[in-house]
Amino acid sequence: MPDKLKFEEVEERLQSDIKRGVFGDKLPSTRLLAERYNVSKTSIDRAIAELRASGDIETISRVGNIIRKKRSKYSIVGLLWPQMNSPSALFHETVDEIHRTLPESYTLLTQTYTGSAESERACLQKLLDHNLQGLFAFPVIEHDRPVNRDLYEKIIRTGVKTVFLMRDVRELPAASIYYDNASLIEAHFTKLASYGAQVFVHLSFADHEVERIRKRYFQMRYGDSPLHYWIDLAEIRRDNWKIVIDEIRERISALHIADAHPGMRIGFSCANDLYVYAAWRALTDSGIQNYKLLSDGWLRTELLDFFGITPSEIDMSVFNYPTLSFRADDIGRLSLERMRFMIDHNETIIESLPLAVYFMDADSQKIPASNKRSE
Repeated sequence: MPDKLKFEEVEERLQSDIKRGVFGDKLPSTRLLAERYNVSKTSIDRAIAELRASGDIETISRVGNIIRKKRSKYSIVGLLWPQMNSPSALFHETVDEIHRTLPESYTLLTQTYTGSAESERACLQKLLDHNLQGLFAFPVIEHDRPVNRDLYEKIIRTGVKTVFLMRDVRELPAASIYYDNASLIEAHFTKLASYGAQVFVHLSFADHEVERIRKRYFQMRYGDSPLHYWIDLAEIRRDNWKIVIDEIRERISALHIADAHPGMRIGFSCANDLYVYAAWRALTDSGIQNYKLLSDGWLRTELLDFFGITPSEIDMSVFNYPTLSFRADDIGRLSLERMRFMIDHNETIIESLPLAVYFMDADSQKIPASNKRSE
């Protein structure tokens, strides 16, 4: 075979093997490549020179030929999912929602693992070979911590926006451990969030335990500036705004709040955007001023703009912290919105305590308040 054809064939085969990840991060020596492709070292040298010129590899003195991972024309979001004994409706709903919602410049790459820590780690490594912009992951949990915590920490440090998705115990593979005890799950998610995780979870314990965790973390968020008043909206389940406003007004009246002093903080639990508006309206109607209205719900920017609620009346800074987001369902949609926001705004989620706890209605389709124009 003429040298030219031999050289072109070697270049094509080398390029194909590089794309398939055969060599990892670095090419073998010229001698080994010549043996592999059964050609002369001269042909290998010429092929490497062409690959270097095209940007596929970079030659570094005393190191060798390093494979350069080209940036895809797509922004890749990874999804790591444990295999189930039966098809999971949640999986299909999540994938469908991601495909419907992600811009055309994004693509989804899915890996499923068997449920073991070793399988999870191998699948994570495969995903990382594709220069991920974001990652959804269901981690294997043992002894109250993610087994592959070291790898997740490394992933987060490299700038990959990471969202952990947890589900009810009935949907988890046997190799994973999930607690329905409030104190254990509280400690577990604190550990996850302490190294930068976003955690979206389907809780399975009682409402009063949820409220206890919610209030504790909400107050932890403000540390030396605790809430002055706490108004629980958990039992208000009406769609009629007037009734909601009246009930909130009654609860405010029962607290005997006079004209608030500057910087006073009023916290509302289980507050979606409609409740926040109702609380703001009730406080305004009661003549209360000079307060900060703090909500542990997610708020639609358009709704706040429409009602004229400004950042001076609602403290948005709570949304800049790592979140433990306890929700009933609709995991795929909300976590996707959060992921898109983090990617679009290059938001860092590697933060330490204190934490905020956000609670969502199951039928919500909201975007984070961090999208507020004031940022």
